[in-house]
Amino acid sequence: MEAQPTSHAARTTDQARPDSSIEEPTAASSANLTSLCRLSTVLAVTAISLWANYEASKGFDITVLEAPGATLAARHYNLMFVSNGGAARAILNASASIEQTLYPDTIHFPYKPINSVTLRVSDHNLTRAVIVTTAAGGGGDYVILVSPNVIAERDAEKAVVAAVYEGMARVWVRDGRGMAPAAVVDAVVGYICGAAGFGREADYANEAAEGCEATAGFVRYCEERRPGFVARLNKAMEEKWDDGFWDSALGISGRVVCSGFRATLGWVPERAVNSTGTMIELLQSD
Repeated sequence: MEAQPTSHAARTTDQARPDSSIEEPTAASSANLTSLCRLSTVLAVTAISLWANYEASKGFDITVLEAPGATLAARHYNLMFVSNGGAARAILNASASIEQTLYPDTIHFPYKPINSVTLRVSDHNLTRAVIVTTAAGGGGDYVILVSPNVIAERDAEKAVVAAVYEGMARVWVRDGRGMAPAAVVDAVVGYICGAAGFGREADYANEAAEGCEATAGFVRYCEERRPGFVARLNKAMEEKWDDGFWDSALGISGRVVCSGFRATLGWVPERAVNSTGTMIELLQSD
């Protein structure tokens, strides 16, 4: 960006002091000037890209609200996670870890815009440990809502940290602007949490029989065979969802990889003819 003013000043100076003794520029010098201009343009574009990603990743506002009620669990949560900043630290630690998985290169994997994250405990039990919603007004403002069951667990501190980690994973994972299948988003979030030691991968044999993409185990399987798969899939879901995203992120047919995943779970293919006379492939366990 600084090259343009400098170049303009140089031309102005040349025009103010004409000198007939100045020789015409040679072809070589013109070529060098062209190359220099191109290099300056590339550097300028790169600088702008880096600056934009820096601005997007500098941080976001964090708000942690006290748990409602006067129960022992609520008082313990307020003391351990609100008063001493434990929840805020958990959010920052989780975010740093998750960013490494989803945004390994901020030039090729630009950050999802996040303006603020609010953490609060619900006043009633939820259907799951944590739910993430977009704050009124949207635009990168998120609310992580934790079920009261979490802070009432025997090892509440570990349970809260795990819930915060899942919440931040849901904040950072893209969803194709709401168009990506919920099962795919859940699977990616499940993989990220499992890789960090939070939660556990269940027996995905039954789910794999219907669709590999719906399981965190298959996401892990894809990442192990094509490192960077999760980051590529997340980037693809920036603006929309398409069934071809999975194959593109893998660099190979997802059906082929799914077959390998199913084999590791003990499923073997068996061909049969359905009621319409069409040949279909069934799956059965060894």
